[in-house]
Amino acid sequence: MPTGWGSAVNAADVRPGDTVIVFGVGGIGVNAVQAARFAGARYVIAVDPLASKREMAERLGATHSVGTGAAVVGGFAAAVGLFAVSGTGLDGLVGWRAETAAGGLPPAWLGVGTFDLFHDEDVAYAERLKAAGVPCEVEVVTGAFHGFDGIVPKAEVSQQFFKSQCALLRRAFEAAAV
Repeated sequence: MPTGWGSAVNAADVRPGDTVIVFGVGGIGVNAVQAARFAGARYVIAVDPLASKREMAERLGATHSVGTGAAVVGGFAAAVGLFAVSGTGLDGLVGWRAETAAGGLPPAWLGVGTFDLFHDEDVAYAERLKAAGVPCEVEVVTGAFHGFDGIVPKAEVSQQFFKSQCALLRRAFEAAAV
């Protein structure tokens, strides 16, 4: 529970009235849903390909649920105060309170493996963000599957993946502090 809760409350700093999108609502993601509602988010959108997980997320606080991120982009991504929290920590898109970029969305980091179920969708979403003028860094890890960095966290590829996430967050927080 601390990982999902911390993703919503600490990393994304969800505040009353925010819109939160949680990609992947398994054990960790569903805790992010609960934390977002507890923090006062107006809308909490659960994204997961499995209907049973979406149903559980709605029972535990999600206001909406969809099967793909593409559905989110079509309907909710234009919302002011958009924050996306990855269900497995920072392995997907995480928005934060930093300088707002063109298009009304904060800068983004997106990391995905080539064997990840969401690879094509994630890369396409990153391209849409960039086309809208949103600064977006994309890290594609060849041969990696969803959650690889959690399963083999000490592997060099996982360590580099994590360092990439931390570097972007560090830059964002430094920019926000200035």
